[in-house]
Amino acid sequence: MFAVSSKIRTLSDFQARILNAAQETNKTPSSAEIIATLRYFQCTLLSFLKELPPNSQIDFVRRYSTDSNRASLCPNLNYSGLYYAINNLLDVFHLIPTAQKEIAEAILETLKALIPFLDRDSLDQLPVLLASQLGVFPAELHKSIVHVVADCVLPFSLIPDSITRISIPAILMLIFQHTPDPTLHTWIIEAAMAQTEGIYGDVIAVLAKGTSPSRVTAANLLFHYWPFSNPHVLHRKLIQYKVHAWTPIACQYTACAEKGPSVKKCFDPSICSATCTDTAPPIFVCRKCSESIQSEGKVQMDTLLQPMSSGCNATTCQNKSCSSSSRIAVASCFSPDCVKHHNYVPIRVCAECLDRDHSSSSEGENHLAHCGSGVAWGSEMEWEMIEAIVKLLRETSHNLGGGESEGKRPKWLRQLEGGQQAGKEVDKMSDERRMLSRFGIWLMAALCPPVPEANERALHYVMEAVFEWFATTALLPNDNMGSSLEQLKTEFVSDWLNLAIRNHYDVFVDVLSPAAVREVEDRPRVEEMKEALGKLLSLTPYDIVSLETWSRVMPKWLQCIYDNSEEEHLRELKIVLSKIFEPDLCPLPFDTPKVFEFITRELVSCDFERMSCALKWIHQLSRMEIRVPLGMLLTDLAECFKLLPTMDIPKMEEGIDLDDDDVCTHVVVIDILVMQFRLNEISTHEMASTAEKLFSAMALLLRTPMQVGAHVCHSSDMDEFADCNPCQQAAFFYQMVLNLVSSVSPKQEMLIETREEDVADLAEITSPSTSIPSQVLSPYAPNQPHQPSPSLLAPPGSSSMVIQRASEVEEGDEYVGILPTEEIESAMAETTTLTDRDVGRETCHVLMSTLVQGKTGSTPMLADTSPSTSRGGGVENECFWETSVGRFKFSFDSIPAQLRFIYALYKNLDGERDPDVELFILQTLKILCLHCEAMTNSRREHRGFLIWMHEHIIVGEVASLLLIHACTFPSGEEMLWRIVPKHFTNQDWRTRFDAVGRSTVFFHLARPSAVKANKVVQYALAHLFFHLTTSTVDPNPAVAQRALSSLRALPSGTLRLLTTCVESQFDACIIDRPLLIHAMRALATQVPEEPTLTFDFFIQLFETLVLEAQLAAQSEDSLFVQVVDSDDEEGSTVKDLSRTDPMSEIYQRKVTKAKRAIENASTARSISKTLAGKGMKHQLFFVSHDLPKSISLSLRLSLNIPSCHSLTLSSPVPYHVHSNR
Repeated sequence: MFAVSSKIRTLSDFQARILNAAQETNKTPSSAEIIATLRYFQCTLLSFLKELPPNSQIDFVRRYSTDSNRASLCPNLNYSGLYYAINNLLDVFHLIPTAQKEIAEAILETLKALIPFLDRDSLDQLPVLLASQLGVFPAELHKSIVHVVADCVLPFSLIPDSITRISIPAILMLIFQHTPDPTLHTWIIEAAMAQTEGIYGDVIAVLAKGTSPSRVTAANLLFHYWPFSNPHVLHRKLIQYKVHAWTPIACQYTACAEKGPSVKKCFDPSICSATCTDTAPPIFVCRKCSESIQSEGKVQMDTLLQPMSSGCNATTCQNKSCSSSSRIAVASCFSPDCVKHHNYVPIRVCAECLDRDHSSSSEGENHLAHCGSGVAWGSEMEWEMIEAIVKLLRETSHNLGGGESEGKRPKWLRQLEGGQQAGKEVDKMSDERRMLSRFGIWLMAALCPPVPEANERALHYVMEAVFEWFATTALLPNDNMGSSLEQLKTEFVSDWLNLAIRNHYDVFVDVLSPAAVREVEDRPRVEEMKEALGKLLSLTPYDIVSLETWSRVMPKWLQCIYDNSEEEHLRELKIVLSKIFEPDLCPLPFDTPKVFEFITRELVSCDFERMSCALKWIHQLSRMEIRVPLGMLLTDLAECFKLLPTMDIPKMEEGIDLDDDDVCTHVVVIDILVMQFRLNEISTHEMASTAEKLFSAMALLLRTPMQVGAHVCHSSDMDEFADCNPCQQAAFFYQMVLNLVSSVSPKQEMLIETREEDVADLAEITSPSTSIPSQVLSPYAPNQPHQPSPSLLAPPGSSSMVIQRASEVEEGDEYVGILPTEEIESAMAETTTLTDRDVGRETCHVLMSTLVQGKTGSTPMLADTSPSTSRGGGVENECFWETSVGRFKFSFDSIPAQLRFIYALYKNLDGERDPDVELFILQTLKILCLHCEAMTNSRREHRGFLIWMHEHIIVGEVASLLLIHACTFPSGEEMLWRIVPKHFTNQDWRTRFDAVGRSTVFFHLARPSAVKANKVVQYALAHLFFHLTTSTVDPNPAVAQRALSSLRALPSGTLRLLTTCVESQFDACIIDRPLLIHAMRALATQVPEEPTLTFDFFIQLFETLVLEAQLAAQSEDSLFVQVVDSDDEEGSTVKDLSRTDPMSEIYQRKVTKAKRAIENASTARSISKTLAGKGMKHQLFFVSHDLPKSISLSLRLSLNIPSCHSLTLSSPVPYHVHSNR
């Protein structure tokens, strides 16, 4: 006993000596010393076995027993100390420099001899200890290790309630991982199946918690020993791993010459020592040797189970008496009663044979049959199965998602590289590991169907793995591996997911939602979001994501991206979202409008919060440069803007900047449109329709005021408009509107010109069908008493109407327009007088009507008895629109989008304070009118609204190139001729002061190209120029000084242009010539440095007068004396001052111009006639409140008026204005 203890200490010292070998070289144990020590223990332990009582030897060695008498059969030595000493030696085994194979063999033989003497705890640790040496001992000893574990340790230690049973999954995992030989895998698993039940669960545990290499073996063995009835699984194609039947250990009998496979094992120590050199029981012998040994004496031997077949018949029932129609094997029986009839090979049986021969009857209750678990829901291994499926599915994801995307490269390329990349070793199982997910799919489809009673938490876990698998395998190359995995999606996964959607739809939606994205430590959340979106994208080509699912999931995703993504994250998310939303890349099974239907639904929800969220989603997509179909977007926004005025829009907080997210709706919308117009390529044939939709949407948006808080631009603490948030947002909004309108409008500006048909149309509107000239063109009709024109002086809506003749016609959109061509049923009516309030309530349609005071027109009146008809003039959507030529009936929504947009811009112009905003609006209006030709194109079909716009908005509010364009329309010209004298002759000096300023701006913006080719514009400018020069002698000093300064500030080119306009008016209107000469004299007086009254100027004027005088003398008696040339005997030829050749073109133009002036003398636009009845009274009289206080006081003192008296309108004071002031 003392010697054994000493040897144990020596063996323990070997560990310390090996660890300190670098410092103490001389003390390193030699390999011979280690082997000798181990051989000593082996022989000692074998001698103890031989000394056991003969009746107890076999039982002592065959199986462990908890009998208390067992310990008394052998000497009381420190067997546990010996076990731990060997265990310590194994810890430093890799440091032993020489004879590792011999030392390893000695360790195995010693441990084999030590097995019967170990206590329960050490015995339970021994299988795992031996299995863990597979990666340490030389590869030549792997078979020996598995042999000791499978044939010696497990049969001895596996008893009921043994802890060794718990270590079987770990043993299997270690052997599967560290042993590439497939025969060793089948050896250990069949050895375990022969000793205990539940190995199916142990293999599932290896799949669930094992390493990647061990899962390859476990998955293949699982489907080999427990096959499924599905033909796709039964006839699965092997890839790299192939199941091989194990080979029994060779005969250990020393005298055996053949060394054939062993079929028996003997536990007698005496026979083991006699037949085998110092080998501890049991020993394994072949058939001949066993017969030879048994012939020498009565020796008890156990029959060994032989390897199961790995061929094609391994999946069919092997029972010879099987009569089942389905012979698919579902179980394997290892009981002696079954295997002895099958040459001691475990037998595979079908379900029918299993029920018949292995039922709960007394005959079959002791059979050791291994079968699968069936459906996992509610079973003990439910979560083990779920975890196994998930880990198998993720094996493909992990291997394909490796460095440099090795798994996604073609197989031939990986084979060409030999599996060596960046110094890595050859991975012979790489493809097998990539294909592990197919086993998970098969297990999921067969054992975890998404039935209604399924565990929803487990289903959620499995779905996450399935979606990740879809995303990983989406871009596999089209090789054998990629095709096989792709085939699984259609054969198994799609049906499984569709069933899950029917039974557990909420779980399905929850997995696809961003709530399923878990935060992982040390990993950005954006990466998790990107992977989750990739899962959703990978499902779209398989008709799994329905429209309902899409509409529920995507709003959550877009809101999550909006809430959790920074600017730098958008570029990373753009790639995935582009593949989902881009029309050219979207794999969804429904059309593009359906893809964005969930956004459309939110936009028209009548709830501001939902609408605002939808706009934020579109804005986020636009920032990621994801295209939204422009036509659909504009249509949806238009519907949204129709509802916007009815929504309860909260006011913005103070201090919100453009860089913040919470800006007003208008800014978000315009930013969206700018980005989408940049992203969408608009073809030429789509440009017109797109522009129409844009204008319509903008017109609707501008109806709602911008909710931007209070203005602070006038605060002394702020930098005016730069620090005013409302002004900032308004400037950004209108600047972007300008950019959008410019992008969809023609680049070429139209030529401003007057169309003769416009004049004729307006004459038709305002004149009866007689030969009386148009009163729109002249305030006085010929051969009529001198009276003011109602169209100029009478207030609109103050006259009554007399119906002379009526005819019933079809209802039209406007009162004006071409009469219907269909047959008219006429009916005479009595002369009836209608007041202004009765217009629009007639019970007949008026074909011809006459307004009192000369206002006439062929206005088709539309009967409307609706009590809701509004009578106000010029309000949106009202039935009647008030103009100077009558009332027009039409709906605001019926007019073109361009005109509605123009109207909305004009309405918003007055409410803006920032000059930059006003500039952007005016530039937008210019593009709409001069580039898109909005008013020109609508001059006939919608001339009623055009007349209303000219009279109520454009002419009175705008001083720009638009005013010149408006002058080319009869209604605009009429309004300008009416409003100019009204403002310049107003009794209020502030109105006159403002008129001077507007006229100055107008002159500065006038373009020569737009003026010189248009006589109507020239006449209007001459009219305006006359009043500006007259204002230089205005009785109010402020007005006079501003007019004088403005006149002197005009550029030389503008003055020359105005001189040309004065000459045109001089030629066109005879009665205005004194006024125009006076205006030019005033200009020459106030701006003497400009050569206005030149010799050429006077020559042209005098020449005009001479020609007109000669023409007038030829037609009637005149005071002028006819000019007679000495060469012309008859004296009938009209001569100019230059004596130009009568046959020349220049001469003919001069004569034609003179004739036209004479013919149009009574109908031409006249400055004198516009002042009829008013004159320039404000220059002859003034009142005290019309002057500053200092001037008023001086005036009273000079006139000797007491200070207690005030000057009023009823007591005018004459005041003579000198022209040289």
